[in-house]
Amino acid sequence: MGANVPDSCARVARSGTEGAFELPVLRSDIFSLGAILYYLVCEAEPFGSDVEFEVLNNTLQCKYTSPLFVAPMVSMQTVQDIDGALKRSPGERWPNVEALIAALG
Repeated sequence: MGANVPDSCARVARSGTEGAFELPVLRSDIFSLGAILYYLVCEAEPFGSDVEFEVLNNTLQCKYTSPLFVAPMVSMQTVQDIDGALKRSPGERWPNVEALIAALG
C-alpha cells in the first residue's frame, strides 16, 4: 500500500451502521470537520498510527488521544467542540455545521 493510505484513512468519515439511514451524510461531514479541527488544533492526526490497520481501526472506533494531552493549551470548550464532532454515533454529533460554528464562537 502507498504511503498516503494512513492519511486518507484518518480522514474517512465514519457514518456507522447504526442509524445510518435516519441520518444523512451531513453527520459524516461533521465527523470530517472534527478530524480537520483536531489536526489544526493539535498539529497531529486524530487517528494516526504507523500501522495502517490501526489508523482504520482507530477511525472506525473513534479512538483518539484527547486534545488536552496533545495540545495542553487548548481550551476545554474547544476540546468539547472537537469531541462533539468526533462522536462514534452520528446521532450524537453536532446536528449541523451551523451548530458547530456557533459552539466554536
